[in-house]
Amino acid sequence: MKKEILISSDSNYDNLVAEIYIDGKYIALVSYDEEHNFFVETPTMNRSNEEIITHKVEYNTFIELLEEAKNSLK
Repeated sequence: MKKEILISSDSNYDNLVAEIYIDGKYIALVSYDEEHNFFVETPTMNRSNEEIITHKVEYNTFIELLEEAKNSLK
């Protein structure tokens, strides 16, 4: 399993964001606000995007990646 976190600047957000991928499929986005509150956004349920988005992730892997993404933004 290939796990990847991409840090990027998105014009829809005031701060940097972290996109989480497993095996090239998008899982979630981690962002934060000015008070350093962190948020997780998951992809919408659009079945036409199943080649690039996954909706099922092993729990411990997901928690591990969320923590890694959050720490990457600090």
